Amino acid sequence: MAKKLANSELVEAEVERAIEDVVHEAGLSILEVEASADALLITLEDPSGNVDAEDLEAVTPQISEILDTLELLDRSYPKSYNLEVSSPGLERLLKTYEHFLRFMGSKVTIRTREKVGDERRFLGWIGLVTEEAVELAIDSPISSNRITIGLDNIERARTVFEWQGGEKKVNNPPKGSKKK
Repeated sequence: MAKKLANSELVEAEVERAIEDVVHEAGLSILEVEASADALLITLEDPSGNVDAEDLEAVTPQISEILDTLELLDRSYPKSYNLEVSSPGLERLLKTYEHFLRFMGSKVTIRTREKVGDERRFLGWIGLVTEEAVELAIDSPISSNRITIGLDNIERARTVFEWQGGEKKVNNPPKGSKKK
């Protein structure tokens, strides 16, 4: 990840508030706003969890126009910044109770603010989800080895995409080949 902007949390919150209406009018929702030293990344999705290129093309100029009016961005980026409006991709960032609920049963990686037991990093499957906490099955989706993590202790959480079909195929040269 690029170097964080000094006042990134303030910038991210203001940008989210400023663009919220135009994003919702386009039938989309804001998944994440991330401010780095030279870029502003805005990740959008539609209610099904996807977004197509045409939707992004339509809403990006409107977002850009709104951002041009924000004094905080002028102060935070004295020269210029790159604006990137994109879809979330295969591995989804999980921030809210609703995100965890939507991906119940999915494999995720979670980094906590404070240790839970002796760890801050977890890999497991989302089990029970409440408005206060997420329960992870550690060894398999049906494992009895479970840990509960408070939503307010989650620093970062993301789904883990697993390719189906087994091992990566390695192309070996045919026998008798001089290829090295």
